[in-house]
Amino acid sequence: MNRDNQRTNISLKFWSLSLLCFQIIQFACAHEPSSFVRFTHGASDWEGELQTSIVSFSNSLGTRLDLVSAVHLGDKDYYEKLNAEFRSKDTVLYELVAEVGQKPLIDSKQSNSSPVSFLQKAMGNFLGLSFQLDEIDYTPENFTHADLNPSQLRLAMEAKDQNLLSTFLALAAAQSSDYDLEESNQEPIKPLGMMSLLSALTSGDHVNSLKYLFGTELGKAEGMRLTEEIENEIPILGERNRAVIKRLVEVVSDSENKHIAIFYGAAHMPGIERSITKELGFRRESLRWLSAWRIQ
Repeated sequence: MNRDNQRTNISLKFWSLSLLCFQIIQFACAHEPSSFVRFTHGASDWEGELQTSIVSFSNSLGTRLDLVSAVHLGDKDYYEKLNAEFRSKDTVLYELVAEVGQKPLIDSKQSNSSPVSFLQKAMGNFLGLSFQLDEIDYTPENFTHADLNPSQLRLAMEAKDQNLLSTFLALAAAQSSDYDLEESNQEPIKPLGMMSLLSALTSGDHVNSLKYLFGTELGKAEGMRLTEEIENEIPILGERNRAVIKRLVEVVSDSENKHIAIFYGAAHMPGIERSITKELGFRRESLRWLSAWRIQ
């Protein structure tokens, strides 16, 4: 009997330790920052894919929340898959610096109304890519605006004495130095070089080669993780992240919203993830990837 008791005790200790290790692994995975954009290289030169992720979370009330990362230029079928994804959600919280109720309309000239949109669409035409505001259907009732309006963004930037140029320079500094304050052990992010551009322009297919270079640059954004303090100094990130979190709190309070999506640019997602896990009690469950650009 003593030997049987010893075996039972050993067995219980073994399974207890196994369960504890499993819980530690789960905890570590749940608290490790997610990936939101990446570039995967293909088998041949100038081939690869730019991919964005859908990261799923849940809370103790059973509410499911998907962080759906976006790039503003992509293959047409990429946006078709996102449209299908959004149809299954109770609420889709989307980014757009616009007045409440002002939704982009597919095949409308409204999407070209700003200089930034005009430049993005021009680049998309050159690279053979579609423009997000032309392809995503924002008209369904489950789409809810969760961003600043133009006046709010302007005031937030003025309060920090910033403009679009200073914002661009701040982000460029973060990318090119150890401004990444997450204390990553990764190698410093190298900027796009002149030799790479010349190589792309002189290749047999310069459009796909340039798309490859731009795709790898966008994929490097995963290596640039800003802390909350730095994000707060850049209103185009910090203030807009606060706007979507505020709207999310309102949406989650409605018990009918069991499956919610946040559809925002990939650059916003690390800060949004930080807020929903540390402040709102969501835990990560899964991550899957969608191909935004296929270069072949």
